[in-house]
Amino acid sequence: MKIEKHKLSLAMSGAICALLILTSGCGLIKAFRTGGETLVMEFASLAEGATTVGTLADLATHPEHRVLFQTSRAALSNFVAGAGTDADSLYGALAILQPLIPALRDVQGNAVILAGAVKLFDAITGWEATVDGSLAVQTIARAILRGLDAALATAPADLTRGFVKAPPAQPMVPTRRLKI
Repeated sequence: MKIEKHKLSLAMSGAICALLILTSGCGLIKAFRTGGETLVMEFASLAEGATTVGTLADLATHPEHRVLFQTSRAALSNFVAGAGTDADSLYGALAILQPLIPALRDVQGNAVILAGAVKLFDAITGWEATVDGSLAVQTIARAILRGLDAALATAPADLTRGFVKAPPAQPMVPTRRLKI
């Protein structure tokens, strides 16, 4: 009887774990199965968070970069207002940041990478997506703009009070490359 109880308990535990992984696991895997638009939205969420945290972390240690972020924000705002869909123009709006800040990262290691193009890195799956399609360009641009707005709305005094944690410095090694 004890063996049957343990088998049932083990089977239930396995089923619960599988259900948890499928329902709350990596959003990108679920999105990949449901279509490109959902995948773009998942990467947009990643981009917004990485931009906010990465900008805050950079401003906490380099307050003089605020002007660069504001300039980039203005260019990105013009891009979004003009309904731009060109990936090169999106990169151009953010390129002023690239020499000093090659990637904006959140605390999980997700990143917006500025390296000749706008790329997004998901630390959980290891996927790297290059922003390329017209739907993706505008969606990702809006997400990055929201992230910059949130970070730039933070008072400079709050940045020095220890509210901002530095993102991890682990390497970003893509396991899969996508174009969105």
